[in-house]
Amino acid sequence: AVGGVVGATFVGVTSWLSRVRKRVLADDATVSVKVLEIVAITAVAGLLLVALPSTFDCRELNRTEEAQDDRVYWRAYDCEEGFFNELASLTMNNKERVLNNLFTGSFVMDFHPLTTFSYAVIIFFLTALTFGASLPCGVLLPQILVGAALGRTIGHFLQDNVEKTVAVRFYALMGAGAVLAGTVRMTLSVTVILMELVSSSVMGAPIMVAAMVGKMVGDLLSPSFYESVAQNTSLPTLGSVPPPSLDDHTVYDVMTEMDHGLHFMPVCLSEVEEADFIEQVLSKTEHNGFPVVRDRMTDVTLRGLVKRRDLQALLREKEGQVLLNESVNVASVMDLSPWCIEESTPAARVYQWFINMGMRHLVVTIDGTQEVAGIVTRHDWYESMINWDAEVEAEKEQQRKGQPQ
Repeated sequence: AVGGVVGATFVGVTSWLSRVRKRVLADDATVSVKVLEIVAITAVAGLLLVALPSTFDCRELNRTEEAQDDRVYWRAYDCEEGFFNELASLTMNNKERVLNNLFTGSFVMDFHPLTTFSYAVIIFFLTALTFGASLPCGVLLPQILVGAALGRTIGHFLQDNVEKTVAVRFYALMGAGAVLAGTVRMTLSVTVILMELVSSSVMGAPIMVAAMVGKMVGDLLSPSFYESVAQNTSLPTLGSVPPPSLDDHTVYDVMTEMDHGLHFMPVCLSEVEEADFIEQVLSKTEHNGFPVVRDRMTDVTLRGLVKRRDLQALLREKEGQVLLNESVNVASVMDLSPWCIEESTPAARVYQWFINMGMRHLVVTIDGTQEVAGIVTRHDWYESMINWDAEVEAEKEQQRKGQPQ
């Protein structure tokens, strides 16, 4: 649950910083302004990663013959020989060594809970600050570090107050899975990444459980990180949950919204089609999929769906073998079982199906028949939701104006 809260908080913070950056730094900001931003971020990072460890005490290394461990990477920083600085051992090592320190239970050195918590806060803040700047910065590894540090902090708390035999490194792994899943909202991929990272499958089930809980809690609190980025950058994307504006509409409404409610037949191809007609369709349209019917002139019963690239490949294959006024067998390259839905089906239900199945094209048929009525694409959904959301907002605004003061 903590991982989901941290992940959702990270999404909210990065979203807010992106909006602030847009207001302060315009899209056409000069190079000098962007350089100044990077200089400021570098100064803050240097202060937190290099200067802050000086405020932490030195701890003695447990370097005995029985406790030699070459897998641990410590930093003396400003400490005397035989001592190490806890925070510097995390902030002044490369990320691979830090992960090794957090995921390893060592007798050579250990970290105080305050140190791991401080490190998690520092990396959380710097990751949110640098994302969106003109820097090659990512999110995946920093969130793993944040989760591992927080997990180790919780493990130490349980070790000190509940059970002395608690393995804090296992809590570091589960924390990394929970925070990463709470941020990017993936479970299986996160589990596989962490299992590969530690080269062990023993912790697969606990990591999966932690990732699932982190994702569920994160879903309750905010959109996923990538959905938030798409919204802030105005990318034309479709969310994972149907908006309320779809509740009063059917697939027919989605299909006709871009034509202002008018119904026009889509471009269909016959199972056996003239080569020159196919050439004309490919040159005059930008569609990536075309319904295939028995006969586009007399019988529009759905037989399949053919993609643009398959038509192009078919024509290249037949080049020099057929004349433009001769026919080619479109059925040989079509999808024999395309996704299709009746036009009166509620839009919200179809939207969920459309997104979950990762579709690009959905053929719409007349109720009770297999005759093609139209086709719905991602662009249709996007434009329809924009228009209907605007209508809903306009109605709410009208209602507010009509209310007595």
